[in-house]
Amino acid sequence: MSRRPSTVARLPPAVREEISRLRESGRTIDEIMGHLRLMDVRTVSRSAMGRYVQRLDAAGERLRRTRMITEGLKSKLAETPESQLTSVNVELLQSWIYDFLSSADVDGEEGDAAKLLLRDPKNLTKFSEAVERLTKASRHNLEFVARAEQRAADRARKAALDQAAAEAERGARQAGLSAEAASALRRSVLGLRAKAPTA
Repeated sequence: MSRRPSTVARLPPAVREEISRLRESGRTIDEIMGHLRLMDVRTVSRSAMGRYVQRLDAAGERLRRTRMITEGLKSKLAETPESQLTSVNVELLQSWIYDFLSSADVDGEEGDAAKLLLRDPKNLTKFSEAVERLTKASRHNLEFVARAEQRAADRARKAALDQAAAEAERGARQAGLSAEAASALRRSVLGLRAKAPTA
């Protein structure tokens, strides 16, 4: 059994738009109620208007937050390495899930969709699976980043060893050691075994 729409939700769209416009311009509940009386709308109680305004404010806050996220992403995505895009996507999905579930308190299509999800066990199962996939994606991303960082560290370590070995060999030759002794010093720095003598 669905809940009956509020007295404000049953008003004509033009009146609801006027209420939204007034609220966005910073008008109080009493000022909005006064404006409605001037429009000859008398079916809405102050408490119904208060509940409606709370939902409007919550929806407005979600919209502002979404816009901030979108603007932040526009500037950052161009410079974001691919390894961080998964993290960004996970954060966006988490934000959407939170906003969607929070909308269960809102009248209208958005609230009805969230209520339907929360009532139906099949939908809850699908939702749980989506959250599980989200968690796995986050974990896989962390593992990917860790492997990439390990490969970068290994390459840096090898480059540093190669440079140290080359400098040791060059220094040994400048000090007058034979080419064979300098080469042995290089292999020693690199941690390689000496060449087996050829017969």
